[in-house]
This record gives sequence, structure tokens and C-alpha cells, in this order.
Amino acid sequence: MQEIVLSAIMQVKSYTELSTMTADDADADSASLCNPPIFELHVGVDMIYYVGEDPSWGGSKAEVVTSAESGVGLEQARCWESAIRKALMPVTPQPSADFDKGPS
Repeated sequence: MQEIVLSAIMQVKSYTELSTMTADDADADSASLCNPPIFELHVGVDMIYYVGEDPSWGGSKAEVVTSAESGVGLEQARCWESAIRKALMPVTPQPSADFDKGPS
């Protein structure tokens, strides 16, 4: 396992974004995946991490049960994607409630 600094993440692409691309548009690695990732993390210029797998992709009806503690599975990968996207959103400062009251 490798720790990735949030500031190093340049882009997060979900598989729905990747599936709309043609094989010509996609990277050779991404286009040739048998079981596509849930999302990709683009770190720096030339590093891509493929995160998660959808066990039901390709019509597989296999029942896959994972626990939240295991850190694997479709839902866990989607939760990670959502959390990373939220963390990358710009912060907009909000005035505090005490600021408008003035001195007492």
C-alpha cells in the first residue's frame, strides 16, 4: 500500500467517464482492462492508479460479499472516490456567526 498526498492528485476519473471514451481515446492500459476500475487517480504527469473493481461487471452474477472493514468492494471504492472528490473541492470561506454580532 502506498500513501498518496492529496495535493499530488491531479484528476479523478470515474469509470462512467472512462466508458464513454473509445479505445482510440483511452490509454492502452485502460482500454485493455478485463475488469475495469471504479475510478482512476491521476497523480503527477505520468502516474495513474486504478482503484477498485466491480465484481458484477461483464454480466457476472456471482455474489460477492465484503465487509466494510476489509476495505475492498464496489461500495468502498465508490465511497473513497466520493471522499477524494470532496477533499479536492475548493474551500470557500464563510463568515462566522460571531463576526456579524460586533463587540459586546
